[in-house]
Amino acid sequence: MINKTQLNKLRTLIDKNKVFIENSIRKDESNEKKYSMGLSMSILMEYQKLNQNTSFDFLTDGGGDNKIDAFYFTDDESDLSELTIIQSKYKLKDGDTSTFSEDEIKLCISSCKKFLNGENFQTTNDALLKKMSDYRNLLKENDFPPVTIKLFFATNGIIHDGHKKLNEVLECYESNIFPVFVDATQFGFTQTIDSGDLMINLKDDNDKTDSIFQIDDELFSGRVASCSIYELMKFYQNSGERLLLNKNVRFLIKNSTVNKEIKQSFIDDPIRFCFLNNGITIICNDYSINHTGHPSNKVSMTKPSIVNGGQTIATLYYLYLAKYEEYRDQFEKAKIIVRFYKSPIEYSIKIAKATNSQNPISNVDLKANDNAQEFAKNYLAKYGVGLITKLGEEITFFDDIITNEFLLQIFASLYYDDPAKAKTSKASIFKKYYDLVFNTSINEEICQKLYRCYEVSKYIFNQNKKDKVILQNALYSIIYAMKLYNKNILNEKIPSEQIIQHFNSSFESSYTLMEKIIQQKQTELKTKFSMNNLFKGNEIKDLIDLEFEEKI
Repeated sequence: MINKTQLNKLRTLIDKNKVFIENSIRKDESNEKKYSMGLSMSILMEYQKLNQNTSFDFLTDGGGDNKIDAFYFTDDESDLSELTIIQSKYKLKDGDTSTFSEDEIKLCISSCKKFLNGENFQTTNDALLKKMSDYRNLLKENDFPPVTIKLFFATNGIIHDGHKKLNEVLECYESNIFPVFVDATQFGFTQTIDSGDLMINLKDDNDKTDSIFQIDDELFSGRVASCSIYELMKFYQNSGERLLLNKNVRFLIKNSTVNKEIKQSFIDDPIRFCFLNNGITIICNDYSINHTGHPSNKVSMTKPSIVNGGQTIATLYYLYLAKYEEYRDQFEKAKIIVRFYKSPIEYSIKIAKATNSQNPISNVDLKANDNAQEFAKNYLAKYGVGLITKLGEEITFFDDIITNEFLLQIFASLYYDDPAKAKTSKASIFKKYYDLVFNTSINEEICQKLYRCYEVSKYIFNQNKKDKVILQNALYSIIYAMKLYNKNILNEKIPSEQIIQHFNSSFESSYTLMEKIIQQKQTELKTKFSMNNLFKGNEIKDLIDLEFEEKI
């Protein structure tokens, strides 16, 4: 199955790289060749985290490439033994099933084996020849460490499952070749941080004054220290920027008044900034403190994640990127309190709740990282739909988005016959139905129901010829009525292209019913009538049920 969100991301990168290539020395290439090269660059950018310029430099695509379109290695001794080779197949139509042939896969694998055996190719283009020569020289200088090849077969089409199980592919592992298949069904991965180092101000362990706090018990071990804002910015940048906030309850709230005040206090009074800010809280799998012999020591953390203070660090980081030279003095003078803990993941939310007070934290925020929601997010993403569980999430590559609160409001109307409460309070709906949907028993069947909720809401929003005021106020009641008119709407096995016909008939009947109820209540209440109150009141369900019974 095509994963629309991941394909959108791949397509965006390919198009971006194609423009880059057109502005480079390779602008004379055909469009198809530019796209193919852009595909190889996309793999290097996503999986090796290279920028455009660097990924372009490792392309070897062209005549005499021996089915090797990119040849990437690093001169870092710790990573020197891993070689990345890419064979790309660009398709004019995304999701095309005609991609690599068996012979192409076998030939690429054969080329990798020849290289590992120290053999040269009969014909080799200049770009590939230079890369091979440079890499072999590095291996020689470092006493020939054993080499493993990460071999990408990449396409914007779909790779045949049988080709992934060819004998030649299965035998690769014995030769230290590790095939990776990237196509319209699978591109990219959830990024995590392996480690991070932060320079902190911490008294010597022999200093037992009460100005430094530390704890080590069955729940967690941790320290309270301080660091300069400049060191914090470097830590944030080197550890992957937004990746540090993946376990935070939200990303940057750009228009928050509190965040504007954080920025202003940092600029106006850097010396007192640490007294005006709650500080940063970081959880990690483990940490060690390395004394440097200087006032600052280094704390090394494995898999660090900010669970509180994300608004502060992200706000100041944008300022750091845009205007560091202008505010160099502030970045060097300002300090901040840093709490870091080695803590079980289940305790991190308690830490977040206990330490947060600047931007109020809600029940929705606290559940933002639940595994059940992550399961649903991954399911909906296959259809190009982004399930938004926290403020500030990246939405670039989704076809459409829906919040977890709105999704539960629809769910309550469609599956739990609760249209009035769905309109009255999204907070109460979230509290009432969250654990019924997003629990440890969540599975594909529940996710199919969630996707049906999205589909029906999207359908109603697209009814542009209807009265927008009625649609806005009666949305949840219309959804409730639609399923009464046509039970097939609740059959999640009916695919999207077929469910529309069931939406069509039931929507028209439901909309007509809402018009009738509105007219009746207007006649009854006259100037006291309120459409908003009508659809918030508990009476609306009884009116729908009564009218529906009379209708049939």
